[in-house]
Amino acid sequence: MSVQDIAITVIAVAFIFTLVPALRGAQKPPVVTSLTLALGLAGYAVVYATLGLWLGAATVAAQAVLWAVLCIQRARQTEVR
Repeated sequence: MSVQDIAITVIAVAFIFTLVPALRGAQKPPVVTSLTLALGLAGYAVVYATLGLWLGAATVAAQAVLWAVLCIQRARQTEVR
């Protein structure tokens, strides 16, 4: 495990914790924002994996999933209104 992998993992975990209020709260970011971030982070996860930064890849992939969940939540809110 490299220093870079640990750094990416620590930062990604911190960002995951900051997403929890958005996941639980009533207000959601726009669909385009959430979708763009989910796809971009998924791309980063693939790049990290190809570099052998497995922990970083896993935590960034988790971020991508959480942003995708936010995207789905916002899309459902928009449908209901």
